[in-house]
Amino acid sequence: MLAGVSLSYYTRLEQGLSRGAAAEVLAAIAGALLLDDHERDHLERLAGASRRVPQARRPRPEKLADETRDLLRSFDGVPALVLGRRTDVLAWNPLGHALLAGHVDPLSPEDPARRPNMSRMLFLDPHCRELYGDWRRKVRAVVGNLRIAVGRHPEDRLLAELIGELTMKSPEFVALWGDHRVTPPPTSCAILSSAR
Repeated sequence: MLAGVSLSYYTRLEQGLSRGAAAEVLAAIAGALLLDDHERDHLERLAGASRRVPQARRPRPEKLADETRDLLRSFDGVPALVLGRRTDVLAWNPLGHALLAGHVDPLSPEDPARRPNMSRMLFLDPHCRELYGDWRRKVRAVVGNLRIAVGRHPEDRLLAELIGELTMKSPEFVALWGDHRVTPPPTSCAILSSAR
């Protein structure tokens, strides 16, 4: 009612059954739900994705840009890693590996089939949980970033599989995922996210 749309139309929109919602309708819904700027952007991305018919295809493994690899090498004395859109570790420097995943093969990011995944590690690996003074805040940001990635890449089967796995194995993930918050990516320069 607050948005000026019928319950049945809103339900069809929410279920992705009605394509092509007008910008004015989306703005009214965002206003009624008191969405912040990040949440409004996410709503617009989801609406845009529902207008497209996704093509079923196997996603290509993410690759590290040469410039990013060079930048990572320049971080001397600082732990650093490069994450892909699914939070896969695409590369890390020796200190980043030692700090975050010393118990994992340091060469594993080089093989797409063996790449560590930071979301998986944060929720399922007790070693990673102990690394953060405010683990709850960290995982809330990670879940928000995953939600943004799903909005940007709704056809990404590997991302859907990751979310499905975390849903099955982590009650904490389920609670945070059900919260529906979106969080912008962190601005930390020690975590790079440039991949192609």
